[in-house]
Amino acid sequence: ALSTTAQETVTLAGSNFGPVDAVNNVVTVSYAQASGSEVSGLGGSTFTATSCSVTNAHDQITCTAAKAVGATHYWTATVGSQLGLSSETNSVSTSYTAPVVTNVLFDNSGSELSAAAGDDIALSTSGGETVTLVGTNFGPATAAEPTNTVNGFYQNTALSNYAAGPYTMDSADCSVTTEGTRII
Repeated sequence: ALSTTAQETVTLAGSNFGPVDAVNNVVTVSYAQASGSEVSGLGGSTFTATSCSVTNAHDQITCTAAKAVGATHYWTATVGSQLGLSSETNSVSTSYTAPVVTNVLFDNSGSELSAAAGDDIALSTSGGETVTLVGTNFGPATAAEPTNTVNGFYQNTALSNYAAGPYTMDSADCSVTTEGTRII
């Protein structure tokens, strides 16, 4: 899987890419999730790889992938103004590394509380608290273009005296605030 925050080198293998000729062989490579995917924000965007060139005559292109998020991205190369077939034709795709939450921080009256493994922090039933997720692979900070939309939710897996769980509750106005590691 590709890193969500480090631009990595990607090599595309195929055919009819033309000769190794940076002057006459202009190469553009883009990638996106399948058409009709119901993903919004950065995960549903079309990305353009950078520094693309034919590195082995006719059958190999090397590029630098964008900082991004999402899964099952299909690639398309345009060489010398001729648009090629999407890698979706051959079911070849790439994905970015999935996000991992390692800690949850709660802003409680101006002091930050940490919910390490096994800790239980009480939240108001009316909501409205600021919660910060700490972890890895959250992607670029929201200020980056295109916008890295975060759809957050939390789940209560405990059973209560009132009704059986689990319950899933949506959060609102979430964004990546520190590249790759914090969501508020």
